[in-house]
Amino acid sequence: MQTLHGRMNNLIGFPVAVEVDGGLSINGNIVGVYGDYVAAQKGDLTYFIQMKFIKEITKNAKYTFKNIHSEEELNLSEQNDSFNGQLNLFIDKWIGITRSGLDELYGVLSSVSDDYAVFIVKDNIKFVPTSQIISFFEPTLNSESENEDDQDDEKSTSDKNEAAKDEGDTELAIQEKAVESDKNKKKNDDKKNEAKTEKSNRGKKHKHRGSKSHSSGQKTNRSINLFVTQSVSRAHQTSLFNNAD
Repeated sequence: MQTLHGRMNNLIGFPVAVEVDGGLSINGNIVGVYGDYVAAQKGDLTYFIQMKFIKEITKNAKYTFKNIHSEEELNLSEQNDSFNGQLNLFIDKWIGITRSGLDELYGVLSSVSDDYAVFIVKDNIKFVPTSQIISFFEPTLNSESENEDDQDDEKSTSDKNEAAKDEGDTELAIQEKAVESDKNKKKNDDKKNEAKTEKSNRGKKHKHRGSKSHSSGQKTNRSINLFVTQSVSRAHQTSLFNNAD
């Protein structure tokens, strides 16, 4: 029974879609099948894809064999039977690697060991397990430009999101300030109402005291008048009694 490795050898020269882990799809022509990886040409790029990450390969029945470029033009004049060995041929070169989740990393390949590769990315040194590298390729000027454009788009999107966040934060701060202002206004209004109520209560108490005092005065006056009247009456009676004698 033919193995996948053998079947892929039969696909050399045909356009296929190579589906790998993480949702990545590489549409191109199979140009070489080796020990644990396959080489596929996509436009000006040649991808070296680890076999273990390949989920499926799709070949359209209407496509026929397509002549491929020479191995020298495809940068395959030197090929290694293992993925790590092939990666080792690109030391000191600027390459791109794909990882799961459509994640790509661009940098200068510094060294390759048995289970990891070292990349120089700007001012950083990155240690990447080779077991996590789905594929690698040597970028062209066009692909680098596209990648820079994608990074610029991502930065622009990030800047817009940050600006929107700042604007949202500012709007939230304004709303919070307005709420706080309303709370303070309500507190002041409540204090004013309390002061008015207290003043009104004091006025009522004062009025009640004045009314009580006035009533008491009237009572005193009535008592004095009654006393005077009684005194006059007694004096009159005494005078009449004396005259009668």
